[in-house]
Parts: sequence; structure tokens; C-alpha cells
Amino acid sequence: MMKVDIEELEPCRKKLRIEVPAEDVEKERREIEDLYAAQASVPGFRKGKAPRDLVRRKFADKIAEQTRETLVPEYYRKAIKEQGIDPVAVLNLDEPQLEEGAPFVFEVTVDVPPEFEVPEYEGLELKDEQEEVTDDRVNETVDQLRRRFATYEEVSDRPIQQDDIIEVNYSAQCDGQPLETFAQEAKALGQAEGQWIQAGEDSFIPGLGEALIGMNAGDTKQVEVTFPEDFTIQALGGRTAQYEVTVSGIREQQMPEVDQDFLQRIGVNTEEELRGEMRNRLEENEQQREHSRRETALLEKLLEATELDAPKSQVDEEAREALYDLSRERLSRGESREDINADRENIWGEARGIAERRVKLRHIISAIADREEIEASDREVQEHIAEMAVRQRQDAAELRKRLEKEERLDQVRDDVRFRKTIDRIMEKAQVA
Repeated sequence: MMKVDIEELEPCRKKLRIEVPAEDVEKERREIEDLYAAQASVPGFRKGKAPRDLVRRKFADKIAEQTRETLVPEYYRKAIKEQGIDPVAVLNLDEPQLEEGAPFVFEVTVDVPPEFEVPEYEGLELKDEQEEVTDDRVNETVDQLRRRFATYEEVSDRPIQQDDIIEVNYSAQCDGQPLETFAQEAKALGQAEGQWIQAGEDSFIPGLGEALIGMNAGDTKQVEVTFPEDFTIQALGGRTAQYEVTVSGIREQQMPEVDQDFLQRIGVNTEEELRGEMRNRLEENEQQREHSRRETALLEKLLEATELDAPKSQVDEEAREALYDLSRERLSRGESREDINADRENIWGEARGIAERRVKLRHIISAIADREEIEASDREVQEHIAEMAVRQRQDAAELRKRLEKEERLDQVRDDVRFRKTIDRIMEKAQVA
């Protein structure tokens, strides 16, 4: 009879010591030996007529290797079924040489799902923080639309005002050195001529746009700029630079009136229709933000209410994806690959934190789905693939073929099940 000993290495990780009885080993070895005896070509003998002892000696290594390759998966499957283990990953397989007349013992290290008590998920209390779409918000949205069609006229008879576009020449130093000394990509921030900057809070150089307000064309001013800690160019984060700025031109923003010409350019007939569309859009966005906020709050409640460990292999895999996403995000903010690589240890720590949260949530939601008997139908999976295809601008049939080839259909099915379960929990929540 097969023997299985289990050693708990750490939370969610076990080592299985599986012992295959000697008689089972010998039976399998003989069956494989029979195949070789019937098929092997041995000089001096017709095919299948060589003495068994000769076949056994000549193909000993291959017979032993094939015997191991047959026994390991067969008895591994039997062992995890007998012990009720559902591995999430196989980490290591240690299989010694076969010894004639002796049991075959091999060890397998696996990660397993965490054991935990499913948290209470019905009737979770969530706050209603959806903001009202006021007339002021509608007016501001209309003004934003007007700004998109604004023109800029040169002025010379007044100082700079909020939202003017200013032509400037500037140079900057930090600790007595040019900005590009700290990062090559900071060169454009350190010196420029004929650069256009908007007066106000939205300047690409923090605080510089606000400092221009009140200046006149031809004025020169010393401006101290402190870059925020999370500035896109990491090497400048937290540093203070001294700018010398000269104003060479001022242009005033001229927003179009909400008249018939403007309405036609937008594609509506009346101002009332325009404001109605803006209000509807704001309300839809507000509903989406509130739904997202409530969902985040709900997931945090489930995490806080559940004590569980996350399988390290799953965290490692998820962390690699999170690391890629974080690095790509920082690249999109203008950070150099050199700066990102220099901060790789901190990014990896952040990625592991994100990954551990994701893995824990996946197990919690999966346990709730089991309790609620929630499954993803083939139709729902296909609809999800169609949505993925639209986002990725691919043909749905081709995307499904690729997912099947990469053996990722089960992942898609799990994603659908995950989404359905969250929706079910949200439906049962108490919002006040």
C-alpha cells in the first residue's frame, strides 16, 4: 500500500513524501521491460527474441528512467487525491534512483490554498458618498468645453492674469548646478527660450505658472521652485531649484460664447440640450466613481475581516505582473529606465504588497463563490472574451484561439466568476 507523509514547511506549503510499494515498482518495471523485450533490436538476435536478462542489462538505464516517469505522476495524483490536497503550484520534485526490490520514494513540495474562515459577506454596511451634480459643476464642465475651443490674443497693456499663455525665457540651477546634472531628461526643465507656459496651477514646472501672475512683458524675476517628492523625474523629487524667468510675451485666453455657432460645432441644437448632456455625463461618471469607491471599501472590509496566508508562489507570480505595471506607469510619467532600475528594490516591495492583497482577495472571493454556488457559464466566458477583444482591438475568435493555445481560458473563467461574486456581494450590501 502506498504511504504518504506530509510535512508542513510553512503556511500554504507542504512537502509530500510518497512511498510506492516495492511490488508496484517491480510490476511497472516488468511491464516496461516487456515492451523493450518485444520491440528492442539487439545485435545477433531477431527483433523481440533477445534473452530478457540481456535486454534488462542493455537498457537498464532507460527502463529505470521510464519506470520513474510513469510512477511519479501516477502516484502523485493518487497521493493528493487520497490526502484531499488541491495544489496551486508544484515547486520541487526530488526523485532518487530506483533500487531493485525496494520501495520507490520521492518527495514533492507544493503550495496549497490557505485554510481560513469565510468572513460574513451578507449585508455589509457601505456609506453613500455620491456627490450631487450641481449647476456649478455643469457650468464648469461647459467652461472646460469652451476652453478647448479658446483662442489666444496677444496683449501688452496689462500684467499677467490667471489662464494667460506666457512666452518666457528661463534658466535654473539646483545646489549651484544645472538641472541636467541630476537627470539628463531634466534638461528641458532647466533652460529654455521662447517656451509657452500657462499662468496658474497647471504649469509643467511646479509653481512657476502661479509665480508669473502679476508680471509684465519684459519683466525678469527670480522664482524658487520646489519639486514634489513624487515628481515625474525622480531625481528632482524633493529638490529646490532657483529659476530666473523673463517674460517676453502675453496672450489672453478668449473663450467662445455659447452661441449658435458654438453649439453647431459641438453638435447640439440648444444650450439647454448641451447642459443636459453635460449633466447626464457628470451623473454617469459620478455613479461609476461611487460604485468603484463602494467596491473598494467592500473588498477592504472582507480583507480586514479575514485572517489568511497567501501562497508564496502565487504572490511571486502576481508580483512580477505588478512590478511590470508599476514600472510601465513610472515610464509613462517621464521617469528614465535608469532611475526606475535604481529604485527597483522599493518598487518590488510595493509590487509584493499589491500582489499579496490580490491573492488573498482571490481566495476570499473564490470561497464565497463556492458557498453561493456561483459559476461562469460558457456564454458568459465568450461574452467576456468579446469585451476583451474590443478593448484590445482584436478579433474575438482569434483572441479565443490565442487564449486556448496559451491555456488561459480557465483564468478567463475565474475572472468572470470573480466579477459575478463581487456583484452578488454588492447587491446584498446595505448602503446608507
